[in-house]
Amino acid sequence: MSSPFDNRSASLAGPATDVQPVTPSDSVDLSTIALALYVQTGGALSIVTEAEASRVV
Repeated sequence: MSSPFDNRSASLAGPATDVQPVTPSDSVDLSTIALALYVQTGGALSIVTEAEASRVV
């Protein structure tokens, strides 16, 4: 099947190419680097970026 998005780079405003459920964990990393996360509940989100920097948002 051909995709109309084959010649486009990934964009936060563009369509998702894949989705994966995320279970909160302080000890287990995601299996792949996420381009975006959709969070439905309030609170602080603690992440480690691709550059190994820790952030809390």
